[in-house]
Amino acid sequence: MTDRTTKEVKEEHRPLARHVTAILDTLERVGLTLRDRETEAYDYGLPEKVVAAERSAAVSRETVLETIRPTLFFRNQIVKAGEIIIALPLEPSSDSIR
Repeated sequence: MTDRTTKEVKEEHRPLARHVTAILDTLERVGLTLRDRETEAYDYGLPEKVVAAERSAAVSRETVLETIRPTLFFRNQIVKAGEIIIALPLEPSSDSIR
């Protein structure tokens, strides 16, 4: 529903976004939260399942590129681990070793 670069709600999704926000606020009040790690540095100890990894010149270390499914927590305990795609830095070419 949001633009990946600006994080703003897309115009065509504005009416729906208000309802989704209200639902998420209600769930948070009872202790359910969703964790989206997009753009965070990736740590191999995180609970999310990595479903794909892509090499990218845009990163210098492992980074969460996209969240497929966010991780669900109930009162800070994991209920369902999320699924993510990570970006990996490009490996140095053999020419750069010389």
